[in-house]
Amino acid sequence: MVCLSAGIAAAQKGEAKRQPDPAQRFARADKNGDGQLNLEEFLGKNTKNKEQRERRFKKLDGDGNGTLSKAEFEAGMKKQ
Repeated sequence: MVCLSAGIAAAQKGEAKRQPDPAQRFARADKNGDGQLNLEEFLGKNTKNKEQRERRFKKLDGDGNGTLSKAEFEAGMKKQ
């Protein structure tokens, strides 16, 4: 039983390490370095589920200005 618990804990720690935190994800996506993500930056090169991701962008864009601030992005990532 102890080995199983230790294995689960180790797997959970490893899983957490593989997920970059929202600030890192935001910084990588902000290609022009303006501190905002436009739709193109948010979508990146990944074309899978484009319509779904466009809807998510609009939902995260709390002030409706067409860009995501770091705060908007991070708040949205915490909800996942």
